[in-house]
Parts: sequence; C-alpha cells; structure tokens
Amino acid sequence: MKAKLANALLGTMLLVILSPLNSLYADQMKRTFPAVAGGALKVVAEGAGVKVIGGTADQVSVTLDSPREIGKFYDVSLGKEGDAVVIIVKAKDSDHLLSRFFGNNSPKLEITVGVPAQTNADINTSGGEIEVSGLEGSVDANTSGGGIDCSRIVGPLVAHTSGGSINLVSVAGTCSAGTTAIDSGPAGYLSSAG
Repeated sequence: MKAKLANALLGTMLLVILSPLNSLYADQMKRTFPAVAGGALKVVAEGAGVKVIGGTADQVSVTLDSPREIGKFYDVSLGKEGDAVVIIVKAKDSDHLLSRFFGNNSPKLEITVGVPAQTNADINTSGGEIEVSGLEGSVDANTSGGGIDCSRIVGPLVAHTSGGSINLVSVAGTCSAGTTAIDSGPAGYLSSAG
C-alpha cells in the first residue's frame, strides 16, 4: 500500500515538475501581408501541418506554432512574390541533444493561414496534414505524410496524399482526389465535375 502511494506521489510530482517545461519551449511566429482578391498562396513545408481558412479579410495572416523553438528546428521563409504570399519551411538537420536521444525528428510545426476567400492555394507538405476551408479559388493540396480535409470549396480542387485519407465536404467545383500507397501504386482515385 505504501509503495503504491509513493509511486502515485512520485508520478504526480514529475508531472507537475515537467509540465511547465513544455510551455517553456513553446514558440510562435506571426506575420501579415496585404492581399488582393484572386491572389495566391503557395506553401512548401517539411514536417508541418497546414491549415488554410478563407474569409472576408483583406490581408493574409500567417501563424506558425511549435512546441519547441522554431528557429532551432526549421528554416522559415515568409514573403510576397507579386500577388502571391509564399511560405517555405524546411526542417534543419539537427545536432541538438534531443535529436541524439530520439533521432533527428523535429517537433511538429503547425502553419495556419487566413486568406481572402478568392485566394488560389497551392499547398505541398511532407509529414503533415492539410486542412482547407472557405475558398472560392483553386486549391491544389498535396501531402506525403498526412490526410487532407477540404470543406466549402467553390473553385477547382486537386488533392493527393500518399499517407492518409481525404475528406471532402461541400466541394462545388471540379474535383480530382487520390491516395497512393507507397509500394502498391494507386490505392484509390476519385474524379468528378460539379
């Protein structure tokens, strides 16, 4: 009985001590860009999930969230090329103590982008899920390590993943979606016009 109580107390103490350490490393990067209707968003990301939300704003707001310092694990480029906002995220090869014990795995990075509804989005990520909602422009979403969720898309949609599922809700434009198994070729394909 005493041993069980001691183990429970020790576990609780460790949880209380280690919980604040998680928040010590939390990092966030924010940036906004002027936008025009019919503009474009291009995202190329390694080891990151991407969420794009269309709305009525006249700007593009970009937020990157990570449980660890973003600059230590990722090279990030945020900029504008003509009418396009371009986000490029590359995972760094890491020498950090964390990677020596747990391999060269960068912490998960989440990219959230708010755009005008009329934006055309081209999203490519390895190691993350893609979520797109509320866009009236074209959407091209490709990931090699996660699922794709698209909802309330009016323009043409192309979605491809080799490591997850595809969920489409309220897609009014033409649609081409598919998944590919790594060793066995195409696992499924859907094409529709609407």
